[in-house]
Amino acid sequence: RQLMQAEARNRGECNFWQRRSECSKRSAAATLLIDLSGSMEGKKSLAALQAAVLFVEALAPLGVPTSVKGFKRRVVPIKEFSDALDQRSRNRIAGMLQQVGAVNNDAKAIRETAQELSQLSVDDRVLIVISDGEPVGENGSNNLRRALQEWEPQISIAGLGVGPGTAHVRRYYRWGKGNIPLEQLSREVGLVLRQALKIGA
Repeated sequence: RQLMQAEARNRGECNFWQRRSECSKRSAAATLLIDLSGSMEGKKSLAALQAAVLFVEALAPLGVPTSVKGFKRRVVPIKEFSDALDQRSRNRIAGMLQQVGAVNNDAKAIRETAQELSQLSVDDRVLIVISDGEPVGENGSNNLRRALQEWEPQISIAGLGVGPGTAHVRRYYRWGKGNIPLEQLSREVGLVLRQALKIGA
């Protein structure tokens, strides 16, 4: 727990969280959706864990409802909107690394998490997807595009490709960035939130 909290406090690339203690007057909610397929095993999943820690620890003081989910063939709940950011939630986030394995279904995961976000009574909704591979399956690419087209007008969806060989995310997400070095992933998550929620302006 202490390591997780220290990570949220001390990473220099996210100092912008300290510039303001509140976001815009518009209400908002945010979900972090993390690829937990087998290709994420090792340093990639650790970088995603660090990003998840910063995500929840930074938004909690601002009163922004957050959820963290993993995805493989199905969505893996990690922290729900209704969960307090307590020791139990932090333990579930830390245990995320134990869930890595199998293959992913990007479109199904995005539809499910976007549907949940859409039901919240807030002005702005943000969904950040961390992944390192192309959508799998015979029609995986088309399914992902359709899922994004269904929800992007209502929800700000960002795709972040972690590690080399992930430039493909820009083909699917209007708000996408690929080939992100592992050590910069947390920073990129923070920058997406800063822009989407007008934090630290």
